[in-house]
Amino acid sequence: MPVPDGFEPSTLFDVQALLDAPLPLLEAGRKAAAGGFYVEGSHAIGEIWVGDFESQRVALADYAITETVYGSRGPPRAYVDGYAFAAVEVPADVPLLSLEREGLFSRAADRLGMEDVEVGYEAFDREFQIEARDEQRARELLDVVLMDRLRALPKDVSAALGGSFVIAWKRGSVDADPCEPIVEAAAAIASRIPATPVEPW
Repeated sequence: MPVPDGFEPSTLFDVQALLDAPLPLLEAGRKAAAGGFYVEGSHAIGEIWVGDFESQRVALADYAITETVYGSRGPPRAYVDGYAFAAVEVPADVPLLSLEREGLFSRAADRLGMEDVEVGYEAFDREFQIEARDEQRARELLDVVLMDRLRALPKDVSAALGGSFVIAWKRGSVDADPCEPIVEAAAAIASRIPATPVEPW
């Protein structure tokens, strides 16, 4: 099974908080891409596995989306999609930040008050679509060590911060796909957020 060693099934993780934010932003990205006015459908989290990675408590699960997007460009579009995701709860309320290679989240950026950001590291700026509500915080978070770690991960791994969670995801499922890359991405980003922030994030 691709679940990393040391991860065990858990019923204690706050699933509702994840369904509230930031996972639904994946649907927001799809809606924006379709020019959608509204979405009918459902999303659900599968069995949750929890374990420790580099001193971070990480939750790992499948995220299934079934929906129809009604938009202004063409007929309704039906989607059934699934992602494996890793999530780390952080002690600060973090502003929205997206780090994507595929661009699904970034399609919703304008609707969510986010702006394109370049951090001055040419290779990272070229490989990732960076969207943020707070450019200063994004630059503080993304030091060279973290950016190099994220660049070294498979190109299907994306990440986002929002509310009190850091998430990383890839298309697929926990049972069928190696999950270490998304676990590493979520934990590495979370480690950059101060445990006791001097000022609000």
